[in-house]
Amino acid sequence: TVANNQTYIDIDCETMEAYCGSTNMNANITLMSGKFPELTSGSNAVAIGSGITQVTITPRWWIL
Repeated sequence: TVANNQTYIDIDCETMEAYCGSTNMNANITLMSGKFPELTSGSNAVAIGSGITQVTITPRWWIL
């Protein structure tokens, strides 16, 4: 759950941080099961609540 209806919030699951620009937003999110989401290989489901107009998932994969 995201509070305060920010323009956007970046949720970085790898670093376990939420931010808007350079402002820490960890206090403005409530995590289901108390954990940051983790997308696994293959198909994943993402539930979007009402009032959300856009979600962008940016992968962090590396190619050697």
